[in-house]
Amino acid sequence: CWFMKSTDDCRTWSEPRKFTEGPDGGFGNGPVTVLKSGKVLCNVGSNFTDEELDKPDRVERLLVMCSEDNGDSFHRYAEVKGIPGNHGMAESGVCELENGELILIPRRTGQIYRSADEGRTWSEPELIGLDIYEPHILRFPNNVLACVHGSYNAGGLRVVLSGDDGYTWHG
Repeated sequence: CWFMKSTDDCRTWSEPRKFTEGPDGGFGNGPVTVLKSGKVLCNVGSNFTDEELDKPDRVERLLVMCSEDNGDSFHRYAEVKGIPGNHGMAESGVCELENGELILIPRRTGQIYRSADEGRTWSEPELIGLDIYEPHILRFPNNVLACVHGSYNAGGLRVVLSGDDGYTWHG
């Protein structure tokens, strides 16, 4: 997996650089998350062998890459294990809550993971019952969360809102 960096409001970009080497490489999409501490997190879907891809009950995993030098370099920071049969951990959104906790929502079944240590470790998933892709999480000044996502069932772009740090969602 590769990344590029801009230091001039996206007018120019650095040459592509690798996040990591070997089997822990992967692919990702979506924005990075800059934490209050200055750490920069980027989620990367992990690669699988052809044999693993053929297994319907495989457990996908998401790698959390971290930069502690303002995005000049990234290292493997954490791994988030998916739910067996839930294919699509590569598309995920992360948001830092007011209390410093992080929430992460990946594609497909919209499960929520929580971290109290800047993404180093993650909770078991909490299912929220959404069949989604490309989730992006925004926190507004009043601490309402918005998860903007594509919907497999309803089609199109949808938004769900949470007023309680992602424990319940409406929309």
